[in-house]
Amino acid sequence: MSRTYMKSTIGLLAASALLLGTVSGGITAQSGATLPTGWKTPSELYAMLAKLPADQLDRILYEGAKKEGALTYAGPFEESQMAKLLQGFMEKYPGINSKGMGGQQEDISNRVIAEARAKRSSFDIVSVGTFLGEYRETGALAEIHDLVGNARYPAKFRGKDFYSWNLLSMVIAYNTNLVKAAEAPKGYMDLMDPKWKGKFPVDNSPDTWVFGMLNKWGYEKTHDFQKQMIQDQKALIRKGHTNQTNLLVAGAFPVAIELYSYKIADMKNKGAPVEMVIPQEFVSAEASGVGISSRAPHPYSALLFARFHVDPEGGQKILAQFGRVMAHPDTKLKYKELQRLTDKDTLDRMSVLTAAELAKYSEPYTRIIKEIYNPAFRGK
Repeated sequence: MSRTYMKSTIGLLAASALLLGTVSGGITAQSGATLPTGWKTPSELYAMLAKLPADQLDRILYEGAKKEGALTYAGPFEESQMAKLLQGFMEKYPGINSKGMGGQQEDISNRVIAEARAKRSSFDIVSVGTFLGEYRETGALAEIHDLVGNARYPAKFRGKDFYSWNLLSMVIAYNTNLVKAAEAPKGYMDLMDPKWKGKFPVDNSPDTWVFGMLNKWGYEKTHDFQKQMIQDQKALIRKGHTNQTNLLVAGAFPVAIELYSYKIADMKNKGAPVEMVIPQEFVSAEASGVGISSRAPHPYSALLFARFHVDPEGGQKILAQFGRVMAHPDTKLKYKELQRLTDKDTLDRMSVLTAAELAKYSEPYTRIIKEIYNPAFRGK
């Protein structure tokens, strides 16, 4: 799943945080709060915090976070979205210098795993992607118990060491200047028609889509479809879903087989000649997973941010402004096109994969990529 990623690193510095201390809605830490003692790891701290009355938790967390004064989030965010999210966090909790470190999910996860093996961590909050298995094997994630505050989320969006904040769904899309609605493909099998041969792209790392296909179709059918698509239909292997979306808008090809729904909805509502098609066979979707590092340098700030991240009046509300399909059931979606993804008929066909389920399909997915995608991609 090659996504749109931040260029490298963004930082919202302490000076900004100090200015934000006067913003309306900010929370004031109460000095004198008694913080837990005797803990050595974030997991041990969170086990202690789990025994506190719920109405005291945010006050204790903010007191501890103020003493830490910092937070680092590593995740595959677009720069503007990360900046807005962290700004909102600092507005509510002044005094916590928060910065985001971006890149591709694979690069982030490789660094998280390497640091876990070295028994250290540069990050507090880390995106999980398809790497939950490796994170758990290396002890990269802290146990967060039920402290995140996402009890209203679907059960599969919660785990002992991760939480989900967003639903990334894949759709077919077409350029309305090049394809009439009546001629647009209705599903994946339609794109196996010879008339689409060599006319649509697919990402060189299409993991969300293929994981969903494996979940719905099993290995053999998925393998055969992917082989036919690459070898017979001559799908155009390209790197980056945002790159493909931009090329589709520019008319480089008439249709695309697996793009992010929120990106298509956003560009359409900005006037781009694109339309999404919810595939009739199934919809691949990933419940984006995030965890707290088991050696987080700022464990109070990390848990405080996690609670803000899933709050429908906090992080969920902020990120919904970018057209995301949020995990909280009460979050209002920005675009009507995305509302279709929450219709009962679509949800019944949706292959929603959590971090745990993504880990389950990692091995067969890797086989498909090595056997079918890599040889074709190297030939470009």
